[in-house]
Amino acid sequence: MDELTIFEIFQNVFSQLFSSSFLIYLVGFLILIAGIYLLTRRKKSKLINILIGLSWVCYMAAIVWLALPVLSQILSSAVQGILTQLYFPSIATLVIILIITYGIGISSYLKKEKTTLITKINKLFFLFMNLLFGLLIYQFMEKKWDLSAGILLYKEKDLLSILELITFSFVLLLFFNIIAKITSLIMKKIEARKSPNLKS
Repeated sequence: MDELTIFEIFQNVFSQLFSSSFLIYLVGFLILIAGIYLLTRRKKSKLINILIGLSWVCYMAAIVWLALPVLSQILSSAVQGILTQLYFPSIATLVIILIITYGIGISSYLKKEKTTLITKINKLFFLFMNLLFGLLIYQFMEKKWDLSAGILLYKEKDLLSILELITFSFVLLLFFNIIAKITSLIMKKIEARKSPNLKS
């Protein structure tokens, strides 16, 4: 790969900028910024704020439409990467799963509210996933699987079944905790709205 000088880098970037259709979006963005500045400086009203908001939405929609093919490729690659890690997790992924599982499990045992449903679910998953990780380590020692085999290692059905159950259990664990967190936030907002009415 050839190294570029600073001058060549700027020349290349600006030549691409002014020779492409992106210049239209750039000019539109500058006009939008200038218009917002002049309108908010001279007069402030609800209608102007609504128009500014709509113009920003239209501008961002145009940018998204322009980048839609690239965004769809990125999303597709991300989904494939996530599915690959779920079905064929690497050692790093397993370590991360183990750390998060232990974090959730230990915090559940240390919490004061030990009788809540989510705490009980976390404890149950924590024990079950410890069992799975213990079985995984035992199978590695017993069957002497070669870690350097890479993707070929996943041809072992026993190994693959344990790994898939670990990742599936981990996804369920995260799902229950996310739902519990969202529910807790909603309940706090409802209680906060009710409390002023009770005081009055």
